[in-house]
This record gives sequence, structure tokens and C-alpha cells, in this order.
Amino acid sequence: MNKTELERFIRENYAVSSKQIIKHFTDLGEKPDTIRKSISRLTPPYMRLKYIRLANNAQILYHKENWHTINFCKKVTKILNEENSIYSTALEAIKAKGGCILEKYFPIISGSGEQKKHIWPDKIKNNLISAGLLNEDNIENFGKILYLTDFDILNISAYVRAYCIQEQIILQIVEDWLKKLNFITYNQICYKKLDNNLPKFATTYWDITAPSYLLPLMKKNKQGSVICDLFLKDISDVTQIQYIIKKLELLSIQKNIPRYLPMIIAPSFSQDAFTTLKRKGIIVASYDNLFGKETARLFSELYISLQNLAAALIKDPNKQYIIFEKIATFENISNKIRGPLFEMICIHLVHTSRLGFVENGKNIFCQTLEKYLELDIFNESPTEIFIVECKGYLPNHLISYQEVKEWLDNIIHIRKSMISMNAERNNKKFIFNFWTSSRFSEESVDLLQKKITNPQIKIQWKDGPEIMQEIKKYKLKGAEKILNDYFFKNFLDKQL
Repeated sequence: MNKTELERFIRENYAVSSKQIIKHFTDLGEKPDTIRKSISRLTPPYMRLKYIRLANNAQILYHKENWHTINFCKKVTKILNEENSIYSTALEAIKAKGGCILEKYFPIISGSGEQKKHIWPDKIKNNLISAGLLNEDNIENFGKILYLTDFDILNISAYVRAYCIQEQIILQIVEDWLKKLNFITYNQICYKKLDNNLPKFATTYWDITAPSYLLPLMKKNKQGSVICDLFLKDISDVTQIQYIIKKLELLSIQKNIPRYLPMIIAPSFSQDAFTTLKRKGIIVASYDNLFGKETARLFSELYISLQNLAAALIKDPNKQYIIFEKIATFENISNKIRGPLFEMICIHLVHTSRLGFVENGKNIFCQTLEKYLELDIFNESPTEIFIVECKGYLPNHLISYQEVKEWLDNIIHIRKSMISMNAERNNKKFIFNFWTSSRFSEESVDLLQKKITNPQIKIQWKDGPEIMQEIKKYKLKGAEKILNDYFFKNFLDKQL
């Protein structure tokens, strides 16, 4: 074996383990010691993958030009799968979640825990990023996200938002269901939220953890726990649920922890995944079994709609209003969809009253601010660019001075970014709108009335009653009913 043969083998395969190299060349008649010496003499651009090590100190090798490509990531992931590595467990879990996850939620799907003699979740995450197998980005209102290198979604912001809203709705319903069946105690919120600490049981993190006084879970008069993970997509392969099995294996070797009841909830399970989970003593619940077929279908339709609300609404506005109305009837759910509800009303109004195409959740990178900003509604015609900031609140909420100031501060940066993307927009008028279902404070109105002097920029704002007036003007009956039922009437009922 000469140096050229070894280098060509590495380059053509994008990434290979030292075990694979030794097997390939021993099959061709080379001696293992000779192969190991050749590997040790490799120099750049032939690299060793740092941070991620295999069993028996085996290494992953690659050509520098292949690093971070999709083929490189696929090859490395395959090697890690074959080695049953904790890193492949985390990658497969992210794939099961759609290829993208909030950084805050990574410990839940890492397959590990904060336990001695094990790689902790934060280290797994950092090593995967350093190895080029995971990318990170910032999204307004959500913070850092992690996504696979081959993650193929054009509007990542809209995808993340849809996923999070849908997930929070179902977690809320699951929590209510567990409480009503007396599985868990009533006195605390037990599911993960953006603004709370992650639910934790012993050394591991879960979507839901809650104390339980069920008799089989009691141990020496001490309460047990229910632990649960949720999927929004079908489980089609056992690899997608390996992270849960690894978390349970960690718990099984710990001493002096409460008894626990593990549950997994997903739209559906492959036969292999279902059988594997049952053998491990895990409660397996599909959406159909838990919520009924009609509700499961409703969740699926809502998830699709949320990913591109503008397109769904333009295609069939009545259908979208029906979906949201049915979802909002679930106890405690209307608060979680109030933002998308109001945004849907505003999209319908913009689409009806203006020319040009309409987008929602458009994410643009502002170079001057060095961060992404999300445009709730974006409408472009031959002469104007119409942008709307939507704030869905109950009528007793007052839009504050600070809220308006932050929005106004971003306007110039948004315009510059939009023009840098298309120079022809420099000749168009930019109309920035702040719409709310509630009202503005006096200080915020004073600030809005100080118009921007640039003649190419216009500032407009509308409160709840003014939005209702526009809706009635264009005879948008579905929008009128939603605004009345889930904003104005909802508020009045609470007051009474």
C-alpha cells in the first residue's frame, strides 16, 4: 500500500474510520501494522475529526475539502451509528424532531444525562457543532437553534415557530389528561417551556416530568414520577427512539431514585419501534389512541397551516378559521394560539385589501444589527413594500413605549437589508405598520406620532377597534367572528 492509495480511499469516501481503512487494506493483503503506520503519517489536507472519538481510540479521517458537506455528514453519521455512539443517538433524535431543535431543548434528546462517567449533554452538543455535524443559528423570539447540516427548510423561522406552538398545545393537553386521570399532581406545570427550566428527573431531562402518588409508584411513602417524551412526527425507525432507551438505561443504574413510569407519545409508531418500547416497559400512546382520530387529524392540519399560514389562508380561509376555532375549544389552549390567531386575521386583511403577494414569518438578516429579524407580514407590490408587526393581546393590554421604540429602532435596518437584497426596492415606498388587537399607551402613541422624516418611509398603526372596523369594511366574516370570540368577548367574559 502506498500513500497515494490511502489518500485516494479517504477522499473518495468523504469520511472513513481507521477501522474501515484497516479492514479495506487487510482484505487487499496489507499487514495491519503497516496500515496503522501509514495512517499515523497522514498530514493536512488529510485530517482527523477532533472531539469525537470511537471505541479503542479509533479515529475518523477525511479530506479538508469534504468537511461540513452533506456527504461528509452522512458518512460520519453512518460510522457513528455502526459504533452505537451517543453522538449518533443525538443526531437521530434531532432527525426524528424534523432536523431542527431549540438549543435549550438539546439535553432532552441528547440520550445522556448529568451523570458521572458519562458525556454530559452540553459536551455532546459542543462536540457535534465542532465536528461540523450540527449548525447553530439565532432566531428572533426563540434564541439559538440547532439543525442538521442537510436540514432543508427555506423558512426556518416559520418552521421553528410552528413546531413550538404545536408542541406546546399538545403538551398542555397531555398534562391535562394526566391530571384528570390522577396520574400526576394538580399543583404544578410539568412540561417544558421556553421561559422555564427544563423538566428533570434524577440526572435526565424530559418533555414532561411530574410527581405521582399512584400506588405502584410509591416507595416507602415517597412519591414516584411520570416521565414522558413527545413527538410531532411519526416514529418510523427504532433509531429515532434510541435516545429515550439510553436515558432509561442511565436511570436503571442509579440508586436511591424514586420509582418512575415512562411514556412516549407520537402520531404513530412503526411495528419495530412499538415492539421495542413495549419490551422496555414503556407506555406507548399514539395520537389516535390518546385523543381520537378526529382530534389527531385536527393537530396534523394545524401543524401544516402554521408552517405557512399565509399560503394556507389564501388557499382556503374558511378552512383555517374552522381549524383554529376547533383547537381553541380545548381547555387552556386559546392563550397559546392567540398570537397565530391574530396574525391570521391580519394576513387575511392584507391579502384582501392590497395588491401583490403576501408572506408571513419572513426572516431577514440585518447586517447592520448582525442578527435576524422576523417580519410578521410582508407584502410587496410594484410601487410599495407593506410590512406589518402583529401583536395579539386581550383588550386590557396596553402597548408600551418600550415595545414601540424597539420596533421603530429596527425600521431603518430592515429597509437597508431589503434594498441590499434587491436594489430595485430603493425606488419603492416602505410602509411599516404596527397592528394590535389591544390598545396603545399614551406614551407609545406620542412616539408613533413623531414621524420618520425619510419620505420613502411611512409609519402606520391600528388598535383592536380599528382592525375590527377594517374587517367589517371588507366583510371578512370569519375574521370578525374570531376577533370577537377569542379577543373581545373572551375578555368581557373574564371581566364578568
